[in-house]
Amino acid sequence: MSKRKTCNSQIILVAIATITFPAGCIQKFLPTFSSPPTGYLVVEGIIGAGGGPAQVSLTRTTQVSDSSVSFESGASVQVEGNDSSVYRFADQGGGIYGIPN
Repeated sequence: MSKRKTCNSQIILVAIATITFPAGCIQKFLPTFSSPPTGYLVVEGIIGAGGGPAQVSLTRTTQVSDSSVSFESGASVQVEGNDSSVYRFADQGGGIYGIPN
């Protein structure tokens, strides 16, 4: 077999594998746990030890099929230091809480 035919055959095989492989591996994800009706509280943020600004975001989990984000507002957020000092975060709207610099 000529070198050109071998190269064309390899390209065709790669193209067929590329098209059919992803379609064969897609499976619907079904979590094995049940979420509470309110969802789980998710706390994300940055709190530095240097006394700079601190900010956290509070959201709630939603169903896997739901792509929306549920922001938690009206919460009371505070952090306690090793020396028992308390830092209260102010509600900045949209699920964001912070301590200004």
